[in-house]
Amino acid sequence: MQMNEVLEQMLNSLVSLKEILSQEQDELSARQVNPAFLHRVTENKNEQLSILKHFDNQRLALDEQLSVKPPYPHSPELNAQWSQIHELTRVLSQYNHRNGLLLNAHLENNQQSLAFLEQKQRQGIYGPNGQTENSGSHLGRKFSV
Repeated sequence: MQMNEVLEQMLNSLVSLKEILSQEQDELSARQVNPAFLHRVTENKNEQLSILKHFDNQRLALDEQLSVKPPYPHSPELNAQWSQIHELTRVLSQYNHRNGLLLNAHLENNQQSLAFLEQKQRQGIYGPNGQTENSGSHLGRKFSV
């Protein structure tokens, strides 16, 4: 594979990754996150990152073999492709940062909800005899088999 083909594959992979990160951002921006969908998006993201790593390794091998380095000033075509890769990588970094903030907000909200439920659990509930019972650290009913 020639360098321009490798860089083109990297660009294609980055464009796909941008679409995936956009889907992830849309899902994380929703009031209620669909865990199954988010899991699929994460799998797609990991797959695309693996593909990108594969082509970047090919690029590095060609760099060494051809004794060239980015931003490839000797070739206007390679330089233009590298500039696109560099710019798209910068944009993806911003997407990833925003998604991280959204994910942390969901995690914090879940932690607050759990803390609230655990606090209510520790306060005890009224049993059949009208007295408060502390059912321990488990939420829900106790069953014995």
